Amino acid sequence: MSTLIRLKKIVPTVITKKIKSWLESEIRKYKAPRMVWGYKDSTGEWRKRTRISDTVFFYHPERITIADNVFVWHYSIIDGTGGLKIGEGSQIGAWVGIFTHSSHIAHGINLIKRIFLPKFATAGINNSGKPYG
Repeated sequence: MSTLIRLKKIVPTVITKKIKSWLESEIRKYKAPRMVWGYKDSTGEWRKRTRISDTVFFYHPERITIADNVFVWHYSIIDGTGGLKIGEGSQIGAWVGIFTHSSHIAHGINLIKRIFLPKFATAGINNSGKPYG
């Protein structure tokens, strides 16, 4: 019988939840997510007005180029496997995953509706200063 199973029999669930909650709050006192100013991207350039959380995970950072004035919030995953350029003024929210590779398993699945943008789809402000749309 494993230790975890024995522990579950001995300690009621309410107590384990209280202990877990207390431990998590103690850990947060010493390691809370924070935003870091400045970033040196894969080209070696220092982006002084870029803010990235210290909890962001970069996969293949050598293939990721980030412009200045970019904001990446907590617990995001940025994958540069296929190469990635994040343009100036981009904002990436918390718990976001950006992946640049495909999964060999997903190719055969047609149960999920896929949305494809036109080849030159753009969002933001155009040269006239007016929003696209």
